[in-house]
Formats: sequence, structure tokens, C-alpha cells
Amino acid sequence: SAINNRFSPVCAGYARAAQILLRNTGIDSLLITGSLDNVAHEWNLVKIENDYYHFDATTSSSYKAILDDVIYSGFLFKDTSDYNVYYNKVIPKVNGDKYDYFKINDLYFKYATHDIDKIKSLLNENGYIEFKMKDRNKFINNFTNLKKELNADYMSYINDIMIIKKY
Repeated sequence: SAINNRFSPVCAGYARAAQILLRNTGIDSLLITGSLDNVAHEWNLVKIENDYYHFDATTSSSYKAILDDVIYSGFLFKDTSDYNVYYNKVIPKVNGDKYDYFKINDLYFKYATHDIDKIKSLLNENGYIEFKMKDRNKFINNFTNLKKELNADYMSYINDIMIIKKY
């Protein structure tokens, strides 16, 4: 069911609503069934200018109570390291990065520890930063030290996206 027993949408509800909105604006959208971090999940595959992207409308709602901000980690992404597509032989290959939010907004860092000054500046300016990491494993190894160095109250990551907030 797209609605759980508390009448709040779950991933299937978000994905189906997103599909209706996307199709009504002329964007092709397929529902994708799989798992996220080994938990059953549903999201969309969208086609924009002959390129395919994943779109997970659920992601932002997961962090809304914590961050009170819009989260872009589920918006037109290519990498699915934490996602498992159940029927990947029947869906088109995801190949788009032209509309990658993080590349467009210069929030794609090779190694967060090397880009610490820019991250600090953006965090101090906005109180919040969300960025994409090129080398997730290298970043995770420095995760605890970086949280202390940035004096961050909240840090989390989804796939290769890092979310940091100061309260």
C-alpha cells in the first residue's frame, strides 16, 4: 500500500505521486522496485532529454523533521551504491549527469577533507550544507574527525551525498 496505517505516505506513495506529477509535466517516469540499505523501497526512473536519472522523492521527507530543509540527495542522481534494483535487466541504464544538482551548484568534492575550507565557509554562511563526495570510503574514514573540525551538530550521508548542519 502507498499509505501506512497512520495515513502517512511511504516510499510507494511518494513514488506514485511523483510519477503522476512528472508525467503531467511531460517527463517520462517509471516506478522502480528494489531496496535501499536492504529495506524494500520504491522510487522513480525519469527520462530528461534522452538521458535517464533516478529520482527518489522519499529522501527529502526522511530528513525534514531533523533539518527543516529541502534535501537534494534523491534528485536526478546516477549513483545507486545503496540502492538495489530488483529488475534492473528490464529498465533503461541510468546515464544522465547533466542535471546533477551537485555538479550544477559546484557542490561536488573529490575529497571532503581536501575541500574543508570551502565546506566550512558554506556551512558557516548557511548553517547547512549538502554535497556529493567522489570518494565515499575515504570520506567515511575521516567522518568523525571532520564532524569535530566543522563543529557540526548533525552529519549524515546517503549514497555519496553528505548532509551537515549546525543548529
